Amino acid sequence: MSADVAFELPAVFPPRAADAAPPPPAVVTLPPGAVARLELLLRDPDGFLRALDLAAAAPGADAAIASLTRALDARLAYISELAANVSHEFKTPIAAARRRFLDNILADAARLSALVTRLLELSRVESRVESRVPFDYRALATAVVARYPAASLAWRATVDHARAAPEQVETVLTNLLDNATRFSPEGAGVTVAVEGDAHGFHTTVADRGAGISAANRAQVWDRFFTTARAEGGTGLGLAIVRAIVEGHGGEVGVESREGEGSAFWFTLPRRL
Repeated sequence: MSADVAFELPAVFPPRAADAAPPPPAVVTLPPGAVARLELLLRDPDGFLRALDLAAAAPGADAAIASLTRALDARLAYISELAANVSHEFKTPIAAARRRFLDNILADAARLSALVTRLLELSRVESRVESRVPFDYRALATAVVARYPAASLAWRATVDHARAAPEQVETVLTNLLDNATRFSPEGAGVTVAVEGDAHGFHTTVADRGAGISAANRAQVWDRFFTTARAEGGTGLGLAIVRAIVEGHGGEVGVESREGEGSAFWFTLPRRL
């Protein structure tokens, strides 16, 4: 007479698909009178294989099972923590790269918007003659300079009024002051000096920046020339200044020495 011993393997093996049929139970046939001896091979946390004699362990089976459970729980916790750490290490650089990518897109969009605005402004200046009206140049210069905390106005003209397009003259002063404050060290002052008589005005905007090299001075009034493209410069601010001033019959110029700052100037006929 033989004895059949059937047991199902524990569910610690790789998971099967949800629709897969369960594995058949393992069946061991023992000859008559044989004594079953069953050993369970387990790998401990240190990586060594351990043989557990289930028959011998019967008297202390509860303690053995508890120990085995703790070992398996510890290994599961270790694997879970490792997976979480690996996931975090992958996500962090991906998130940083995505942020840099979006920042670059926004910066490029801002530069493109500024460029289009400047081009439209330059096109408007060159294609249309604004109405020239008498206006108080001293009052306009005072209002524009007041917008820049580091700037000061030195009015040395003997007259105050001129005939021109006030909005365009304001653009000239604004562009020159923007440049001067951008390239001046923090805390350094910018001076706007105006001289003039019955014939016209001579205005100078001087900064204390790094100055301009001789090679760059020959190009500063050219369209799209800039040494600050990385900071959003379009290279059109001074081109607009030149177009406006020459459209009014005036002249532009720059004096600069490296390490000592720059002085941009323009003339404006009174024509009253």
